[in-house]
Formats: sequence, C-alpha cells, structure tokens
Amino acid sequence: MVSSNQKPFPDICKYYFKRYTSLDIRISSTISKGTQQIVVIPALNEANITKTLSSLTDCEEPNCEVAVIVVVNSSESASDDVIRQNEACLTEIRAFRENKEKSWLAVHYLHAPRLSDKNAGVGMARKIGMDEALRQFGSIDVNGVIICLDADCTVKPNYFKAIAEHYSKEERSACIYFEHDWGEEPDPILISGIVNYELSLRYFVEGLKFAGFSNAYHTVGSCMTVSAETYALVGGMNKRQAGEDFYFINKLIPIGGFGTITETCVYPSCRTSNRVPFGTGKALMDWKAHKYEEQAGQFLSYDLRTFRDIKLSLPLLPEFYKCIGIKEVNAALAKFPDSIHDFFSTGEFLEKVQELQRETGSAEKFNSKLLLWWSGLRMIKYVHFARDNYYPLTQLTESAKALLKEIGVHTAQTDSIELLNCYRAEEIRLGQHPKQGQPK
Repeated sequence: MVSSNQKPFPDICKYYFKRYTSLDIRISSTISKGTQQIVVIPALNEANITKTLSSLTDCEEPNCEVAVIVVVNSSESASDDVIRQNEACLTEIRAFRENKEKSWLAVHYLHAPRLSDKNAGVGMARKIGMDEALRQFGSIDVNGVIICLDADCTVKPNYFKAIAEHYSKEERSACIYFEHDWGEEPDPILISGIVNYELSLRYFVEGLKFAGFSNAYHTVGSCMTVSAETYALVGGMNKRQAGEDFYFINKLIPIGGFGTITETCVYPSCRTSNRVPFGTGKALMDWKAHKYEEQAGQFLSYDLRTFRDIKLSLPLLPEFYKCIGIKEVNAALAKFPDSIHDFFSTGEFLEKVQELQRETGSAEKFNSKLLLWWSGLRMIKYVHFARDNYYPLTQLTESAKALLKEIGVHTAQTDSIELLNCYRAEEIRLGQHPKQGQPK
C-alpha cells in the first residue's frame, strides 16, 4: 500500500512513538521485507491457540508475506491458573512455529505478564500488538495492513487474499464480514443465545442504515483492519478493558476511507467469557445464567420506531444551519419526532449547532459535521434514551422481521436462525459498504 501522507512513512511511525505512550515489548526478530499484513491476536487464558493459528496457515497464499503476533497477556492480579495456562499457550505457540509455519507466514509472540490492573485488558493487549506491528512496518518502510483477530476465531481460506485485494485500492481501514460459529456447540441454550445476539447486532446496524445513517458499521474487535499509516495518524489503539473496538472504529470513520470487506469471513466462536464486562462472552453468560428463563427464551432488542424516528429526523438536520439563537433552534426542533426532540433539547446540542455554524462555510459541511457528532457513543445514548422514555424493548424476532419488510426483504420466516440468515445474505448482497467521511 502506498502512503497517502506527504510525510515519509518511517517519519510518521517515529512521530507516533514520540507522541504516544507505548510499552517497549518487541518480538525477537524483524519481520521479512516482503511482509504486507500483520495479524495481532490477544491471548489471555487460552487453551487452544493452535486452532486459530492453523486456520491462518491453512489460508490460500496471498501475493505477499504475512506475520502473526500473538500477545499473551495477564494482569498483576491474575490467578495461578491463568498464569499456568498462559505458559502453556506460549509453549503451544513455540511448538506451532517449529512444526506448522508456512514459508509465507511467520508466527511471533509477545509475552506481557503482570500488566497493571488499571490498564490490563483486551484494549491494552491489542495496543501492545498493534504498536509492535506499526514498529515493524516502519522498520521495513512498508505501509502494510494491521489486522485484528481473536484467539477463539477461525477464518475463511481466502482471508488474506481478500484483505490484500481491498487494500490494493489504497483504502484506509475496514471491518471484515463475520458469522459466529456454533457448529460444535452442544448446548441449545448457548446456540439460541449466540444466534439471537448476532441477529441483534445485525438488526441494530441495519436499522441505522434503514434510517439513512451513513456511519453504520459493526464494531467487532476480531474483524478490524487498518493501514499502518492510518493507525498512527489516529493515535493508535486505546487501552480500554472493554469496548475498545467501538471507540477505535469511531476514530477511523471520520477521516474517511472506511469500508466493509464482505468477500471473506471471520468466524468467532460460541463461548461464554468473563474477560470483559460486556460483549459477546458476557451476553452469553447472562443468557445462560438467567435471561433465557426470565425472558421465556425470547431475546429483546430496540423498538423499530427508534429507527423510524431517526429516519424522519435526518433530512431536517440542515435546517439548523440557518438558525439564529435558541428560539429558532427550538422552532426547528419542534418539527422532530418527540423522542429526538427531547433528546436534543439540551444545552449541549445548542452549543454544537452554534459551534458548527461558526466553523463550517456551507449547509452541506454543517450537516456532515453534525451527523458525525450524532454518531458513535452519542447515537447509542439516543437509542437508550428512546428505550427508557418512549419505546420499551420488544421481541427481537418480531422487530427484525418488520425491519426486513421495511427495507424490501419479504420473508415468512419467524425463526431466529432463518431471520439471521436473511440479514447475513442482505449484508453480503449489498457488498462493499460505501466509504464514509472525507479524508482530512
């Protein structure tokens, strides 16, 4: 990938490490000069890292070399069992390197034990690996691709080829299409949980797309990819112990060139986990422990009216560009659905409108900036506001079927697995999601 910045790529890397704090943990050798992709895998208390590594080495060979960096990590308060399992994981990686590496794919590892409890977690582990990937790319002057994966995932055989094809067009960043894998799961309650959990993710993103919200993407940590240059320019990965993927992707989208790679697939496993306070593993733990019985086997999600209100509101946003003072802002807000009117009726919204009026020179730029402001965490806050004050959670399968009808996909299915298949097919059918934002 050719650098799109005027500064030489090695200088961008040097500036990053000068400006941003990074743990100086390095792999034992420099990557090959032919390396254009580096996969970063956090590993904590993992019992079968070989399955993921084998999935990568079984991939079709791309037209470049690939490196894999497994970040075996633990906190200073980790139990003896976790420490022993991490040591076993390191032994497993060393054995894999000796017996199963390919000529075009090299496996490396970083051992990061006893991280401070304040910082230890998946965000820090990803950051350690992604920073080292950037350092390695800088050392060979290659603006390659940094790829995030998790230690419970497998991938489609064309994984590396599809990523190479996407980034051959000088893209900046992308998320990869995913499908949770429950094929080897014997517990029907867990299968029900993961099917409905993935359906809820797809329903939410499709709901935002239906509303006309352009920055609607999945934020799944094991599916993130970014050019090394872009990684440096946005300030790298955060250290969050959960939600690191959400915040990282929402730093990438505004600078432009963000898309979706639907030509390949990541397959996260169906497993419970207490590694982070929310996310897939925690959702499955809660589903199995109590929510399945409490909700009579029915998964709940956001009411479709939430997305309809967004759809009605987006065309009205440009009106704020010409508003003068709070009186005119309130008059414009009066045209909005009640849920959004009440959510926006704060001093924060008025301040943002006035700020963007000063900083933008056209209604088009004003609207673009206001949409970016009403994205990411703020969009989540609105959805939760609507849930708590206007539209209580509804049965997921009913809402998911109703949304399919709204977007022109007619189905008689009411089963969650069949509905999920409809959503998966729709995402693949749409293919490459239009890139968002304008490069800075």
